[in-house]
Amino acid sequence: MPLPDVPRYDPVPLWLGRGICRMPLAALESPDHWAHALDTSLACGGQGVCVAAATLPAEPGHAQAFAAALQARALQCVLDLTPPPTGWDDTAWGRVLGFAAQVGAQGLAVPPMPPAHHAQVMARLAMQPPRPRPWVMVDTAACPTPKPAGYLRSLWLAPHHSTGSVALALHARIRQGLRASRNDVLVWRVHGTGALAARQTHNAQAHDPVQAHLLDAVIGSCLRGAHWLALAQGPDAQMYTQRLGQFNQWRAGIAALRYGSMALLPPHPELLAWVRQDGASQVVCIVNLSAQYVRHALGRRYPHARMLAGSGLHGGRLVNTDADLAPWGALFLQV
Repeated sequence: MPLPDVPRYDPVPLWLGRGICRMPLAALESPDHWAHALDTSLACGGQGVCVAAATLPAEPGHAQAFAAALQARALQCVLDLTPPPTGWDDTAWGRVLGFAAQVGAQGLAVPPMPPAHHAQVMARLAMQPPRPRPWVMVDTAACPTPKPAGYLRSLWLAPHHSTGSVALALHARIRQGLRASRNDVLVWRVHGTGALAARQTHNAQAHDPVQAHLLDAVIGSCLRGAHWLALAQGPDAQMYTQRLGQFNQWRAGIAALRYGSMALLPPHPELLAWVRQDGASQVVCIVNLSAQYVRHALGRRYPHARMLAGSGLHGGRLVNTDADLAPWGALFLQV
């Protein structure tokens, strides 16, 4: 993921899957398994996979074969630097450096971890980083100050331990992230397991469970910044992958959603709404994060708005100048 030197850039989505693209030792020993993981990433519109550095195999042949599989699919590799229980000793860290060089790792992820482990990882990176030096993604709260060149801040999109309105909590979370990053790149870490919908659908069956669980990824990919997604698994995983791929293909053709500046619209108890602008082009994104039907006068801000079709999402329409959204519906407007 190249670091942008100007505010206008196209964020690169990174895909992290539990048991799919986050590959443990057994997965790296199985070409069939990693081929499936890489193909799943491509199907979603992803551009890379993440490998758990703590479980890297010692045999160099695995790294060479994995590098060839990445190159054949034009995919990136990111290493998750979560340490093993005993921490990073010189031998284990040397294995990380060697693997990173062999596969041409473009990025390193330093997720939230106990302070002692975090300090050890950051010290290792400062003393002996992989070469060529990849970018490093660090949780916003733990990112060094001042931020070193080549470091990216990350933030979980779904607010943890929040109660009450999901839309209001998420609005505050996004505002916090945008303020923290200013004009810098922020990587939104997104659960692909429908963490937002799960907060309310335990008492109400969603009309479209796949779309309800897709909204985390949709919101993350349409915010200013890059996004890092944990792929969903379970009985709906294939449908989820197909619809996410359709959405990302549609999004790729809309410059405002790729390059545009961003502004949150006023908070609402059920709706999350924001606008992306690239030059004269503006796109308003409205998502219903509740199990209720909602009609809102948000559209009156934009009397000449028209609906954008082709996203593969449904449950949103314009009624005169009102936005009308079904539970877990989404609406995209060209204004």
